[in-house]
Amino acid sequence: MTLDIIIIIILSIFGIGLIIAEVFLIPGFGIAGIGGLAFLSGAIWFAYEQLGTTAGNITLLISIIFLILGLYLFVKSKMLNKVALKKEIDSVSPNAIEKDIKVGDIGKAISIINPMGTVLVNNQTVEAKSEEGFIEVNKEVEIVKVFKTAVVVREHKD
Repeated sequence: MTLDIIIIIILSIFGIGLIIAEVFLIPGFGIAGIGGLAFLSGAIWFAYEQLGTTAGNITLLISIIFLILGLYLFVKSKMLNKVALKKEIDSVSPNAIEKDIKVGDIGKAISIINPMGTVLVNNQTVEAKSEEGFIEVNKEVEIVKVFKTAVVVREHKD
């Protein structure tokens, strides 16, 4: 009987450990999750088979409690912080271009446009794409096409 209890404990520990690893460390549902469920199910089945209904029910209840407790403690532990991604995205999407920018307007390149850059047109800074080639900073540009969030420009010839 003591050996049966040791087997149940070992199977339960392996099962709970594999399930926790599957949930937090291994992406997707795969061998670790299936193995964890198999070990835990085997421990519960073994308790019912070898020790009776009462012991099986107790094993089932204790397994559920320890699985929930293990998941909770893993979430609260510092170990999860070591494997979690913490990169914050601080970029923003381009603003919609206002209606006052039209084809033919003249603006100024405020960054190098090769092929993408930024221009100032009608007191609005917008994303710009060069129609042809490279445009240096502070050069005058002419709007060729207007899209929702960007414009196509070419260098303005006087």
